[in-house]
Amino acid sequence: MNLIENLNQNKQKIIELWFNRIIDTYPLNTSQFIKKEQDPFSNPVGNITQTNIADIFEQFLLDKFDQQFLMDHLDPVIRVRAIQNFSASDAVGFIFDLKPIVRNVFKKQKFALELAEYISFEMRVDQLALYAFDVFMTCKEKIYDLKANEVRKQSFQALERANLLKPEDLSESTNGLSKNTA
Repeated sequence: MNLIENLNQNKQKIIELWFNRIIDTYPLNTSQFIKKEQDPFSNPVGNITQTNIADIFEQFLLDKFDQQFLMDHLDPVIRVRAIQNFSASDAVGFIFDLKPIVRNVFKKQKFALELAEYISFEMRVDQLALYAFDVFMTCKEKIYDLKANEVRKQSFQALERANLLKPEDLSESTNGLSKNTA
């Protein structure tokens, strides 16, 4: 049996261990709740994580994985972590947890890994981590853009309330900007 066949045979166990590792990165009370609560509406973080990592792992069972598919399934998991102010390393570090999880599952089964196959697997995990980092940075950029736009909006509203800026001034400056940038 080769590595992919063994991964396929053990996918439920690997996904379960991976899910638990990811959830353990949250504070204790939160992680206990996420692991216990099965209702997707009461536990969206657990549902999003469980569903997407299962789909991501399925890609590892293919000869060649689809980058866009992986990024689309990493996005919801990473987005939650980016919003919750995880550092970049903490937000994407769960990807690397696949390596020891797979090693431990195979060790317990006394499955001998071919070195070339295992190196290929680890390289795929590393590539997935790079995709996850790209997703994280995109999410953070969106968060900072939203914050900057909110500060800008509040500043204009404060100027308007202080009668230092009239609505027509705002529309003229906005029109002027759009004309210059068009």
